[in-house]
Amino acid sequence: MEQSTVLKRGAASAAILVVVAAGWKVVSFFRALLREVYERKQVSRLEDVISLEQLDILARASNVNLRRSAEQLLLERVMRNTGSLRQLLRWCLCGDEEEVMKAATVLCVLVKSVDLRNHPWERPFLWTLGQMLVNSFNQTRAYTKQAKDRTITDQIRKLTTCALFEIVCDSSPKKEILCRDFPEILSCILELALSTSCKEASRYGLFLTHQMAIHDVLRDQLVEAGGIKKVAQTLIQNQGDPMLQRLSLQIVVLFAAILDIDSKVTLRTVAKEKTITPIVVCLKSDDTECVYWAVVLVHEFAINDVCKDEICEVYGLLRSLAQCLAASESSQQRLVLRVICFLGLKNDGFKSEVLHCTDLITRLPVCYASGDGDVVHWSLVLTHDLAMAGRCATQKLLECCPQIFPGLISVTGHEDRAVRRLLAETIGFFCCDEHNLLKIVDSGVLKTVLQYAVSGDVELVFWAGAMLLNLAMTSDDIKLEILKAGGLSVIMELAIGEHDNPQISPMAAKALAMLGFTDKPLVVSTACDSDNARVKINEKIYHLNKPGLNILIWNTLTSDSASQLHYQVKNVWDFKDLNIKLPSKPADEGNLVIVVIRGKHAQAYLKALKDLMLFSEISAGNKQGRFELQGDEMCVIISTLLASGLVSVSHMAKDTTINMDFEFPYNDVVNHRVAEIVVVPVIKVLFSTPPESPISKVTELELLEVLCRHEVHKDTILNCDGFIDYLRSIILQFSTKLEQEEEYPPIYIAHCLGALRILSVLSVHGNCQQQLLEQGVLVHVVNLLFYLTGLWINTVLDTALQQEASQVDPLAMGDSTSIKPLVEELDSLAGEPQLEPEQVELTSITLSDGRQYDIQSGTIRRTRLISSIAEDSNTPGAAESRHQWGSASDHVGDIAVSGQQVSSTPVRPTSMSSTQLKVHEYNEMFSSLARFAVITVSNCTNATVTIPDLVQSQQSSLAQCGALHVMWSTLLCAGAILKNSIALPVSSTIAKLSCANKSSSFADTVVLSAKDSDKTPALHLSADCLEVRNDSWTFESARATHWIDTSHVIEDGPQGWYYEASLKSGSIMQIGWANADCKFEPEKGLGVGDNKNSCAFDGGRCKIWNGPVTEQVNNEYGVEWHDGDIVSSLLHKSGSVSFWLNGTDMGTAFTALPLSQCWSPALSLSTDQQVRFNFGATPFRYPLPTGFVPVDALAAVDKKTQPVIGTEPLPAVRDYLQNLDEKNLHPQPSLYFETTLTSSTPRPFTLGLQTLANQRGKAQEVCCTVHDNVLELPTGMRLQIYPTDVSHLTVGCGLLLPPGAVFFTVHGRPINFLFAFPSEELGQEPLVPSISSCKAEVNFGETYFYYGIANERENRLSMAALLHDYTEQRSLETRTVNEIT
Repeated sequence: MEQSTVLKRGAASAAILVVVAAGWKVVSFFRALLREVYERKQVSRLEDVISLEQLDILARASNVNLRRSAEQLLLERVMRNTGSLRQLLRWCLCGDEEEVMKAATVLCVLVKSVDLRNHPWERPFLWTLGQMLVNSFNQTRAYTKQAKDRTITDQIRKLTTCALFEIVCDSSPKKEILCRDFPEILSCILELALSTSCKEASRYGLFLTHQMAIHDVLRDQLVEAGGIKKVAQTLIQNQGDPMLQRLSLQIVVLFAAILDIDSKVTLRTVAKEKTITPIVVCLKSDDTECVYWAVVLVHEFAINDVCKDEICEVYGLLRSLAQCLAASESSQQRLVLRVICFLGLKNDGFKSEVLHCTDLITRLPVCYASGDGDVVHWSLVLTHDLAMAGRCATQKLLECCPQIFPGLISVTGHEDRAVRRLLAETIGFFCCDEHNLLKIVDSGVLKTVLQYAVSGDVELVFWAGAMLLNLAMTSDDIKLEILKAGGLSVIMELAIGEHDNPQISPMAAKALAMLGFTDKPLVVSTACDSDNARVKINEKIYHLNKPGLNILIWNTLTSDSASQLHYQVKNVWDFKDLNIKLPSKPADEGNLVIVVIRGKHAQAYLKALKDLMLFSEISAGNKQGRFELQGDEMCVIISTLLASGLVSVSHMAKDTTINMDFEFPYNDVVNHRVAEIVVVPVIKVLFSTPPESPISKVTELELLEVLCRHEVHKDTILNCDGFIDYLRSIILQFSTKLEQEEEYPPIYIAHCLGALRILSVLSVHGNCQQQLLEQGVLVHVVNLLFYLTGLWINTVLDTALQQEASQVDPLAMGDSTSIKPLVEELDSLAGEPQLEPEQVELTSITLSDGRQYDIQSGTIRRTRLISSIAEDSNTPGAAESRHQWGSASDHVGDIAVSGQQVSSTPVRPTSMSSTQLKVHEYNEMFSSLARFAVITVSNCTNATVTIPDLVQSQQSSLAQCGALHVMWSTLLCAGAILKNSIALPVSSTIAKLSCANKSSSFADTVVLSAKDSDKTPALHLSADCLEVRNDSWTFESARATHWIDTSHVIEDGPQGWYYEASLKSGSIMQIGWANADCKFEPEKGLGVGDNKNSCAFDGGRCKIWNGPVTEQVNNEYGVEWHDGDIVSSLLHKSGSVSFWLNGTDMGTAFTALPLSQCWSPALSLSTDQQVRFNFGATPFRYPLPTGFVPVDALAAVDKKTQPVIGTEPLPAVRDYLQNLDEKNLHPQPSLYFETTLTSSTPRPFTLGLQTLANQRGKAQEVCCTVHDNVLELPTGMRLQIYPTDVSHLTVGCGLLLPPGAVFFTVHGRPINFLFAFPSEELGQEPLVPSISSCKAEVNFGETYFYYGIANERENRLSMAALLHDYTEQRSLETRTVNEIT
């Protein structure tokens, strides 16, 4: 209890103490407050005691503080005097201008000296000042007594605007009140800003204008008051005053930002006041804010595309912008960079000036390293736009700033995706400069490319793949750098990986193929002694210094060490426990294994490796003592790791000190890794699904198509059992699907196209051609063409039937572009067939119904096929007369042909009538499939094997399997685009299969050489070897057969040699001259002009070439060429070369070709390019220069002139030609082709039609023969050729069905005779053209015929249908695989 009582008493005492302390604080606070109030009262009484006179004295005191205090007392006393203030405001608005000025002075002092915020007098002061300013601009109404001194008005305006500025500054409500009370005040302010009588008034007027402009609502009112024009004028007026110019610039920028007004209109209004130069000059100002707003305004002009040319023309613009870029912060740097970028748009002249502004260019690497993302972005945009101008621009950038490319590389890891993509494009432009490419690669570009290749960004991955392909196609040095950087592994991943962009894998595959052609070695250097052991591979050093057994496994994919192994034992008996194991994973196969054995027990270590080493015959050396070491000898073994975990030894060295360099062929390393990691696995994946499976095989087929262009990979592919059969099955299955299903799945089209593309590449190689024939692949390809052509004809006829349903007589329309009846035929000829060719005068023919067909008058009612089909569809026998279609499998070697003769009317197939295809849908499919099918067949026709009998056997087999008919039909069906791509291979194939003299030589004329040493394999040559085309993705080349030996030119000899090239395309081609030492490497992209042994002009890039690409400097030349142009090449006997384009001399391209060597015309073509040469056998398009001779003159000594036949006068051929007038109706041919004979064509030359040789005996033919001056008809009748026609004669041959007779034309005019076969049955059988030599230009429909009626669309379709019928009517013997092999 006592303790509790004590505690209670203590708590009470503490509470009392707290209360006392709080009371004491309250008392103290009140005492201090009373003391402060008392002191204030004393001061106030003291202030009131001081009189105005005393304050006046104090205000003039010398003591500054005393004077200021007196002024403050005076102002406070005035502000407390309400009466005085009211009187002051009355004086401000009185009618006496002088009094107003005095009152304005006082009011201005009060406003500037007293804080009027929330003051009761603020609003009256504002209203009074506004009224005073308005009155000053309307003095006659405002003042009854005006001052004599005119400066008083300016003084009033100055004071008034100064006071107004103090009140409204940064106060939107006060601005709104002022403009609401005085709507006209904005005009007054703008007028005052332009005042020249009082600078201070103008200054404050501009201050007020700026205050109004930063207000969103009042800004619009300022514009309505003419503010744009007037503020622009202040820019001119205030030059030299940075502060006022800064305000004017900012106001204009604010005006341009008004949303309701077009910025372009505002800027044009400003520019009309001639402000461009003053604005640009402001960039040089010492006032940083003035510079900033000048940059902003120039930026507005640039981004709005207003007066950009005027801005660019201002002297010193770039220098000023460079200074701004160097001396400013990131916000201004961003604007400067944007200004330069927008000024350079569509202004190459300005870009050129930028490139020459070193101060600006050298600043770019600093901008790349900026912490501001926008600065980095726009510096990249500027570099991108400059580099986009081409090689000269990139060279200039690197010359001005060598650090620019390392700076670009530093941006590689930027977090902004747009920046990375922009960087990628920019690097791509720099890499187009072949001259500096090695320097660029040394700068680290491969690191960026390889990093982006695995970035996961589809666009960056695509760019990286394209870059790697371009780099791999340049030079072996670049290829080596790619391999050193570990690019092989990355490219393989791109090739076999899955990508959203389907182009990535093929590009990567092409890059792999290019890397496989490198000639640079993989060098392994070793330096070993008793203390150290170093291995150097690709400039990287690996230390193997530990005593004992050291094993370095070097990854050939990543070009880095995969692992280092070390084994060491202390005693000899420990070797039995030494378990040496090497990696045996599939991915490790092909890695290098370098073994270094040093120190104690070296002999034992070497023997321990015995079971792991395999020695080839080359590396075997001396087998005895192979595993013996003497004394202090060490051993170095260089080998390759096998899949089994063993190593294939390439080199072994033993000595006390070993210093050696061993070279692996890097192409072998690359090709081995590609074959094992890409080719073989891809084939296994392909084989994992049946050919008919709808699972996509597109990527695998595309990869194999690219890689099989390489000899190593081609052999790997062909060595895979069943690969060719697999491709054949794909083609067969596609044909089956097309027949059996109404809608064809797109995946089957893609698979078939992929198979055809692979076959088109394989068929280039001579050792593959016979294999394709033996395995029946070409039969499938021919039948695919057969099916496609028939389907196309079916589609056209379906369309024609629909038109027939709505048109009474399509022929009456006279529309040559409409689909008309396919055939208008003659039913029969009167009389019995003769055993010998019968000559019938082609004037009138008796038809089967007894009516006479008069050729001369052309009077007969035309029979329309489509109408007859519709009319006869229900009559007996109609079904038998139609084209019968079997299954797709029936077309492969075992077609059963009925005993019927070939239908005289090729009608549409009926079994596929349910397949309704849109023409445009089919055309796309037809074009791709038909193109590569044609290329495959054509390659096999142009066999490169050296055994003539085998060549003839191949061509005969192709002819018997129907290749000629179906390819001819395909050509006639093709549209313009497809025809351009297949015309040359088709015509070449037909001509070679039709030529009687299979081994005809071109020794007596200059043509393009077909030898393997003179022509790369993927080129297609025309039959006359004057036209060439490239359908491969590699850079294919060829040269002519004859050489110009300039070292033996005599004084009176020719001054030079001339030839012409007619372009059938207009992209990258190199046309010029080459000597015998010029080696073509199409896979490396090396052709004519890419070495010192050749020279060329490339009109696609407007450049000339005469050496390695990396050595070409300032090689711009000529003008761009286009499809249809004529390029002339002239080689002067002095060694100079020049080129003409369409007869216009483009100047001397080369001046010093080595005259000690022989030169020949040559060319190189990129993909889808085509050229026809004229070496002088036909008249040139343009006259030769004086003293020059055609290149064909080199072969003039070999030419033999045929003697003139007979001496008796002969009837002229022109007497037997029909006149080409509108009243004559000429025979509409069922087949037709033309041959153009020149002075170089060997005579006699025969042409006509013949039957195919079969089991019944030898082929029968109806041909005419052309001698030098005589045309001999099949009956032996000879007609005199007009002298002018001897050197350029076009003879045509046509077939009429019925009666199966042949007619001939000369220059498109038919001879008035028909020539029948020995029997009528022969005329109804499948016929093929017959020509005696390939040395003539034969037209099977790739260009317009001289015989105009054969060009009509319905006639071309009629011929295509008949050829299609011929293909189907082949006999069983000629369609069997055994016959083909």
